[in-house]
Amino acid sequence: NISDLEDKRVGVIGIWAKSEFIKEKFPNIEFVDFAIPLDAMEALTRGEIDIFSTRQIIGNYIIAQNFLYGIEVLGPDLFTQIDSSGLIRLASRNH
Repeated sequence: NISDLEDKRVGVIGIWAKSEFIKEKFPNIEFVDFAIPLDAMEALTRGEIDIFSTRQIIGNYIIAQNFLYGIEVLGPDLFTQIDSSGLIRLASRNH
């Protein structure tokens, strides 16, 4: 449920058009901008954000290539209203 994100810090890629749309559509969520997905995934491992949404293939690649740990793929993105391809997934720190 999208309301589950209201007390979370959600990483987004600031230059992506979809990020602005998401911010406008969900004003009660705290969004944190990043330049590239790697920056967001590293912030996720450091606990600077709680959730990051990206395409699953990109997330898996970044995790493998950069030896990131403590990240859990949660499943289908809560923002599926924006991208119905089913390729977007949420990731969070593994507590």
